Amino acid sequence: MKSAIYDGSLTEGPVQERNYYNSRKALLSILKEFGPWTMHDLEIKRHLHLIRDPKIKVSLSHTKQYGAAACSNAPDILSVGIDLELSNRQMKEGSEKYFVNDMDPKEDSLKLWVKKEAAFKALSPLVKKKYPNLLLKQIWVTDDSFGIYPQKKVLGSLKLEIIEEFNEKFYKATSWIKAPFSLE
Repeated sequence: MKSAIYDGSLTEGPVQERNYYNSRKALLSILKEFGPWTMHDLEIKRHLHLIRDPKIKVSLSHTKQYGAAACSNAPDILSVGIDLELSNRQMKEGSEKYFVNDMDPKEDSLKLWVKKEAAFKALSPLVKKKYPNLLLKQIWVTDDSFGIYPQKKVLGSLKLEIIEEFNEKFYKATSWIKAPFSLE
């Protein structure tokens, strides 16, 4: 799996359009190795794969003026997820009640949030039928894996990195689910 961060500090326009653009610019920087791609080629289906090439699984994220993307074309990777946050982001007091469960490690709440967001993005397209309203609180994470609470079955892998780029410090979590995949 590959990932990239794009500095969109010069991107103009409404926030939603900038976030869309910046995350897709990050994705374009990864896709260069797969041949020529343009912004028009980046339509994503089911929050899972590119319509132009369904073998390429993708995930996008953004924070402030930065966009991030992860993708994989490995046949055994069924889904990927990414989340990016500036390391100095302040979590709202009491917000943990919305995403922490008793299977989660006791760690910095922002790091835990980033890991759960990445795990959610990898899980949600694959479990939509059984968990149509999946919540972050229903996902447990460890340093390198995740699953759905209260089951202890590992459903995927994850990696949290501290990245220093563009004179900023980020927490970046990437996640992936490999075949075979089953909730049972």
